[in-house]
Amino acid sequence: NEILDALGSKYVIIDVEMATSKFPVMPTWAGKDRDEFFEIYYVGTAEGKLEHQWLYYPKYYQSMCSRLYNFGGEAVVPINSTWAISYTERVDERGNTYKVITGAANEGQPFPTYEEAKAFVDDHPGYVIVGISPFVSAVPLEKLEHYELIYQSDSVIAQRGDETVSYVEIFEYQAGAGE
Repeated sequence: NEILDALGSKYVIIDVEMATSKFPVMPTWAGKDRDEFFEIYYVGTAEGKLEHQWLYYPKYYQSMCSRLYNFGGEAVVPINSTWAISYTERVDERGNTYKVITGAANEGQPFPTYEEAKAFVDDHPGYVIVGISPFVSAVPLEKLEHYELIYQSDSVIAQRGDETVSYVEIFEYQAGAGE
């Protein structure tokens, strides 16, 4: 809000790639480390191989890009979508560090509520809270006031509750909301 107010901007334009595949550049532009928002983790398969999985941290869901595009600026109360995992770091033959999931709390299931997951993580420092989908928040989100969806492109890519999610969405910002 402060940036939009300072620039006198009125519109926020977001597409699916900004909220997903091109999101890694957003933290970089903001002077942040992308690993604060999401990381690739590896999980062992029944065959003894490792498969990669993108996992999203609370900061990803709390970002304006995610809050507007993925959730339409609406309030979110996570139900059965908050995971708590433990992991270990390993180094491959090239010297690259990677993370392997060593445990998932709650018998390998998501916690019914964020509060239950948070309490578990607070009591078990080796665990972190994550979500497994960019479109299903692992953390509670407050409604973003002062933003209104005013345009959606014709190409629909998903459903957000009763609403559609289009490839491009434009939100109008009501100036002065940052006060």
